[in-house]
Amino acid sequence: MGQCARACQPPLIGCNLLMSCADPRFDPENCGGCGQPCPPVTNAGRLCLGGSCTRTECNPGFADCDGQLFNGCEVTLAIDVANCGSCGKMCFGGGCDGGMCE
Repeated sequence: MGQCARACQPPLIGCNLLMSCADPRFDPENCGGCGQPCPPVTNAGRLCLGGSCTRTECNPGFADCDGQLFNGCEVTLAIDVANCGSCGKMCFGGGCDGGMCE
């Protein structure tokens, strides 16, 4: 009909004005559909798996102790007295230094 059209082959879909194709199963900028970016994740990378946002492994020294995606790997294991060295390891009566209770 005299107009340019995207030539994306399924499962790819056309999502932007640049006429590029995206895979909504794995593209963190179009996760599950066009224009649905995965949010940034603290102390980890963002991922799109099967059209759902998730995260990479936590960066070294950090942990996701509450299991909440959107606050990422919220614990610094080296200094957190409630999660000293690993999730749930409490330091009773002292601090946490380098992942060890004082």
